[in-house]
Amino acid sequence: VTTTRGDKLAPHKVALARTDIDAEVSKSLNSLEATFEYVKPTAFLGLGGVGPVLTKPLVEIMLKAADRPIIFPLSNPTSKAEITAENAYVWTNGAAIVASGSPFPSIEVNGKLCTPSQGNNMYVFPGMGLGASLAQPTYISDEVIVAASACLQKLLTEEDRQKGLLYPPISTIREVSKHIAVAIIQQCQKEGLGAANLPTSSEELLAHVQKQMWQPVYAPPKFMNKI
Repeated sequence: VTTTRGDKLAPHKVALARTDIDAEVSKSLNSLEATFEYVKPTAFLGLGGVGPVLTKPLVEIMLKAADRPIIFPLSNPTSKAEITAENAYVWTNGAAIVASGSPFPSIEVNGKLCTPSQGNNMYVFPGMGLGASLAQPTYISDEVIVAASACLQKLLTEEDRQKGLLYPPISTIREVSKHIAVAIIQQCQKEGLGAANLPTSSEELLAHVQKQMWQPVYAPPKFMNKI
């Protein structure tokens, strides 16, 4: 996105638009290949939902620009992903940092097990909804959302990092949601948006949130004898 490409940019694009590219160069950047050759990106966020577009030559351009290129094919379903995790790892000799919208299996590259993370809002939204329902804020500020994201990052263990994960294992999603709910409540308290009647310490809030979480446990069915 440039300020010289010949159209009027939407307000939300202006802050991110490049101002250092003249009109002639902007006009020549009319394909993904041309753009990659010029920009030499170190990160790729796939959000178009158009299927495989990140080819091996494009990945090789990224690998020349960064030792560990960031490749996030976030479009769903798998058929719409911009690149498979397998290709992202194989074409970078296992160096890519990968998170995808759809789940992809692990793959071994040069003796190293590469496990892609799943970049999905399921990591944040359940905890955010729980925290908001308990805090009853007047509105959800940007800072509240940032607090949820920061909390998620802190829940990543060193063991997770050694495995190349960017997010905690999905098997820990309930624990993740509990901590994010606490982060939401505390940020609401900090901003005076709500939760004035709730505890303020992390330990007390964790216990309170735990009590409020729905447990998917059902009593055994009982059958009545026919009369």
